[in-house]
Amino acid sequence: MSYRYSFDMEVEEQTAGSSNANIKQHSGNHFSRKEKCLIMNVLNYFKATMNIKAAVKEASKALCCSERSIYAIRKEDQITAVASSKKPMKRKGTQINDRLCVYDNDVQALIRRKVHDSFIANIPPTMNTMLCAVNVNLPN
Repeated sequence: MSYRYSFDMEVEEQTAGSSNANIKQHSGNHFSRKEKCLIMNVLNYFKATMNIKAAVKEASKALCCSERSIYAIRKEDQITAVASSKKPMKRKGTQINDRLCVYDNDVQALIRRKVHDSFIANIPPTMNTMLCAVNVNLPN
């Protein structure tokens, strides 16, 4: 009981100076992944010492969000882990327009050499200047 009292005192001391301590999130705004992780961490903290209903009430008071939101985030976490980081998508196979498939090493080296020559001559390597440098017969 004394531990619970000391925790409440710490929370009151931390929120006493802030003017927006009891501002709730407006309806219609979604919680970000970080906010959901924070809610789950606070809920797990309270769940260790009390039942789920009391833990949700305490978490909603501490975080200034509704109990319904906490239950919804808890349900979402049970179905798919909220705390898991988003994994980057990997491309499967080679792309059709991949320059490694379209051009061989000789052509790539030639293009690279032309671009470097234009940088040395202090000319910006635009498509028009590269086409003129590669094939003089092409029109502007």
